[in-house]
Amino acid sequence: GSESADDAGNLGHGEVRVPGVLAFRRVSEMKVVAGGETGNAFQRLLEIFMHRSMKNFIAYLKARDLSMSHAGALFMLHRRGACGVTEIGEYLGITPAGTSQMLNRLVGDGLIERHEDANDRRVKRIILTVRGKETLQESIHARQTWVEQLIASLEPEERKLVEEALQLLVEKSGHLDPAAVPGPIENG
Repeated sequence: GSESADDAGNLGHGEVRVPGVLAFRRVSEMKVVAGGETGNAFQRLLEIFMHRSMKNFIAYLKARDLSMSHAGALFMLHRRGACGVTEIGEYLGITPAGTSQMLNRLVGDGLIERHEDANDRRVKRIILTVRGKETLQESIHARQTWVEQLIASLEPEERKLVEEALQLLVEKSGHLDPAAVPGPIENG
């Protein structure tokens, strides 16, 4: 078209140009979600949630010179407990050499420790340190800060309505696929 894109590729009216692809509108403006207006409103909420939480999470990681792979390894160790180097690399989809280099960095930062496997001294088990757990908690807090601000802006009646709706959505999500509803990340 005759419109020119700004530096971010925005054409106006929610349109975005991706190199080699025709201009498209944000998903929430395309009205492609099943469920009519409820589906569209839910899609828009997810879009806002992901944008805001990831923006804060990435800023947290950058401030500590950590990558998404570093964060992925820390979250994996928290959820699964002690893991082997190969297991971590396979989970993250990185090479054994890349995994070792990444883990060396996390060891150097005091976020993880390597221990010999009790059954096979050649095998190294990786665990989170207290500092690693604290870093995870801080990263979660960074992601959730905007949610706390949003909730604080709600009137008590609005807060109750939102809480009831969210509890219903969590319950229904659990019925669709119980394994897909993760448990909370706890302190300690």
